Amino acid sequence: MTMLRVLCLGNPLHSNDAVGEWVFDALQSVDFGPYVEVINGGIGGLTLLPYFKDCECVLIVDLIKSDQPVGTRQLLTDLPSHLKQLPTTVATHGGDLTTLLSMLPLYVPNPPRIDLLSMSAEHVCYFSENSSQEIRQGIAALCDDVKHYISRYHVSGTPA
Repeated sequence: MTMLRVLCLGNPLHSNDAVGEWVFDALQSVDFGPYVEVINGGIGGLTLLPYFKDCECVLIVDLIKSDQPVGTRQLLTDLPSHLKQLPTTVATHGGDLTTLLSMLPLYVPNPPRIDLLSMSAEHVCYFSENSSQEIRQGIAALCDDVKHYISRYHVSGTPA
């Protein structure tokens, strides 16, 4: 059984919203061992529900709209408990995170732990590949955050 899934979300056709795909691409050369899966969730929406089965933890990597400075990285633990305060995702990915998490208990009776590692943006230019310099420069640090999360998970059995 997979212990941890890293679910990278984003749309490369919408400038800054490609964050998840860029993180996924950067992590392809890293061997995290047999208990970690790194998945390009793209704009999957509700089609992502199967990725919450048969694992202990899911780390979602996504871009959010926030009043934080552009490129700010943040880890929000136990995401379902923050459902009402969940930051707005920039794109709906065929159904935003709130919808996905609301449907999850119907599909997975005992859902795994779900955390969100996000990067902040003010806006997205739809159908544009022009991303903010702050976003592009923050991808390496976001990848380091994912690696740190995974290493902490392996050491303690729960993310810290």
